[in-house]
Amino acid sequence: MMLYSEQMNSQMSVVDRARLYVSKIDPAISGQNGHDKFFSVACKLVIGFALNREQALEVISEYNERCEPPFSEYEVAHKIDDAFLQEGNRGELAGDVPPWEKRNGNHYEEPVRKQESKLTESNGILGELIGKLYRGEGDILYDAGDPFGGFECGPGKITILGAPPGAGKTALVMQYVFSLLENDPKAEVVIANAEMTFEVLLRRELTRRSEVSGGKLRFANVTPNELRRVEEAAEAIQPLLSRVKIMEPPYTTDALCGLLEGGRKRLLVIDYLQKFAGGEDPRVGVNNVMGILRTLAMDDWGILALSSVTRVKKNEELSMSSFKESGEIEFNADACYLLKDQGSHEGDERIREVILNAVKNRHGEMRDIDLVFDKPQMTFSELVKQWDFGEADY
Repeated sequence: MMLYSEQMNSQMSVVDRARLYVSKIDPAISGQNGHDKFFSVACKLVIGFALNREQALEVISEYNERCEPPFSEYEVAHKIDDAFLQEGNRGELAGDVPPWEKRNGNHYEEPVRKQESKLTESNGILGELIGKLYRGEGDILYDAGDPFGGFECGPGKITILGAPPGAGKTALVMQYVFSLLENDPKAEVVIANAEMTFEVLLRRELTRRSEVSGGKLRFANVTPNELRRVEEAAEAIQPLLSRVKIMEPPYTTDALCGLLEGGRKRLLVIDYLQKFAGGEDPRVGVNNVMGILRTLAMDDWGILALSSVTRVKKNEELSMSSFKESGEIEFNADACYLLKDQGSHEGDERIREVILNAVKNRHGEMRDIDLVFDKPQMTFSELVKQWDFGEADY
């Protein structure tokens, strides 16, 4: 077998150097952070070797043949296109030649050709837009009823919700999901929760509907009357579950990509997206996850993803930059919300006034939603503000 140093010679093009480099990398394997590894190879080709799109696709397609299983042509192209969005020292690997070549001064580097642009006629796009108006094919938001009116979430969109631990973001999302299922008989949902089991989520929903405390359900310490109320709640939930699928572990980018192979478009609920990132670099991992979510959204999936936020100091306001890896999230998301605690409701510390604060809406108005969160009952309701007009002077 020839050594790497023996194969490298003064006449090698940058593409050949990249091909040789990639040939030494182990294949990406499903279930072993394969998507992260594949994206890392794409970045080495696009950034490290400064290959253009055509060259990078040629080399990574050869690498893809060794992957288990190989990625689709669409996924391969998507990884390369995402790599072009990353920052880095372009060409640093292209100039990394063996010592003897530097001494002899025989290093040859192929000039990088410019990437060809793909152009389309704009008149066709305008005509299609007018046709949609005639057909009444407008944008769609999921209808989950009150108190979620105006919440920007629907097919083809990525919606991100962030909040500190214990703020109620999971409870809010699950109430939204079950309200949607009741409101829309055609709605279907996939739940990918890396934080807690679906049994725990169901227990919370039973608490919300039966008003039997979560502690009693957890320890099965219920009275006959409470058990009857829980059974009534279960009967109401049962028919909805036929339209709910649960993603099983491991929670990886590979698992998310597996959804692309299914024919039915659903609402995908992720809790929380940083758990799916994997890899050593959180920024690259989150960007990879967001890229997959964008691909799903382009295939008409609706995406509702929970995100962790950075710790904030006392009296410091949460903002768009509070999302962990906020740059990657802001770039890819259509709408972003932060769930903010506004204090106790009517003096009861267990019941909180909260605001669902819109910090980004790519397609519509930035509309906040004022809510009341009853923590013991795991229920959100609309906040009805009491106006103080003072004493009338007639």
